[in-house]
Amino acid sequence: MYDLQLTDYERRDLIAHYETDALPDFMANNEEDAWYGYQIGDRMFDLNIWNDTDYGGTGDIQCDVYLCEPTDDDNWTTTMLSCKLWESDA
Repeated sequence: MYDLQLTDYERRDLIAHYETDALPDFMANNEEDAWYGYQIGDRMFDLNIWNDTDYGGTGDIQCDVYLCEPTDDDNWTTTMLSCKLWESDA
């Protein structure tokens, strides 16, 4: 994982979005791996939520945050800059 730097505001906003929108949707759809786009100001992020059971883990739900960059056709593309949503999980 490449070191994405989040501001305190971005981290709090991403955690709130994860808890209120992305995680409930992930759980309701019984997903193994899902992506959720979320924009804060002029920065766009992709939240990748996944269950580590599929990768030999203990069944914990993980959330990695990736920075997105704008494309020439007014869309976004996911970069390799990323971090765990919770610093203690890194």
